[in-house]
Amino acid sequence: MAVEYPGYSLNKYTTASEDSILKDAERVINFLVSDLLIPLSKIILLGRSIGCGPATYIATRFCVKGLILISPFASLEKLMGDLLGIWGKTLVKNRFDNQQRVKEIKCPLLLLHGQSDNLIPSSHSALLYQNSVTFTELYIHNSMTHSELNYQVHLLDPIISFFQKIGFQSSPQPIHFPKYLFD
Repeated sequence: MAVEYPGYSLNKYTTASEDSILKDAERVINFLVSDLLIPLSKIILLGRSIGCGPATYIATRFCVKGLILISPFASLEKLMGDLLGIWGKTLVKNRFDNQQRVKEIKCPLLLLHGQSDNLIPSSHSALLYQNSVTFTELYIHNSMTHSELNYQVHLLDPIISFFQKIGFQSSPQPIHFPKYLFD
C-alpha cells in the first residue's frame, strides 16, 4: 500500500508536520491490520527519502516482518547540517530522528543507498547501520543517485535477497481492497 502523506503529492488537505505524518502512518498500519486483516508478521515497510521517517517510526511501534529504507537520512537536523553546514542545523528542529529510532527496531532492516546521492549522503545509511541493534544489511551502490537507479541491480536484487534471508514469502492469494476506498 502506498501512502500519500499530509502536504505531499495529492494529499494537500492537511498541513505537513512530523506529527500529522506519523499519525497518518499509524492510521495506515491500523487499517491494514484491523480492516484488511493482514497480520503484522506479513507486513514489510518500505520508506524512501522523506518516507523513511514514518516507516522507521512505524517499525518502532509495531512488530512487522521487516523494514526497507531507500536513501534514508539519520535525522532532518543532521541532513540540513550536512547540506548547509553548521547554520543548516539551526534551520530545523530535530525531526524524524531515525538515528535514535533505529535503536528501537526489532525487525530485520535493509538499507539501500547511492554513493552518488547528491541530496542525502550515503553516510546517513552508514550511521543507521552502526546504530542498528537487529539483523541489518547495508548496500551502498556506486552508481546510484537519489533519483537515478537501476531497479534490478540497486533495488530488486538486494530486496529479493533480503526477503529470502528473513523467510518472507508473498501470499498466494491477491488482496482485494474494499470498493468504498475507491468511491
